[in-house]
Amino acid sequence: MSSEVQMVRLNGLFKKHCMRQSAPQKNKTQQMSNEFGINPEILKELFTTKMPFGKHKGLLIADLPAYYLEWFSAKGFPPGKLGMLMATVFEIKTNGLQDILFELRKRFVKN
Repeated sequence: MSSEVQMVRLNGLFKKHCMRQSAPQKNKTQQMSNEFGINPEILKELFTTKMPFGKHKGLLIADLPAYYLEWFSAKGFPPGKLGMLMATVFEIKTNGLQDILFELRKRFVKN
């Protein structure tokens, strides 16, 4: 599946998730995975993968600033998994869905 198709699916997932008023489930990540076909491991990797190069080397992918992701969007994201993760965070941040990153951080980052 191309990263563009995955971004479209992810964007739809977050919009539907934010608009839904259903009761909380025991495992929302698993529910989203089953309902929308999104792999929760990809979302977890946003908080475990660090930027391997550039100005923000060592920063978690989820913490990359929007302007940096916008620059990559214009110039082209790196190939492979890194580019897909960066494009995912770009879609989340540019669509005003930063609250989702906050919620995912609570689930996946252990202090």
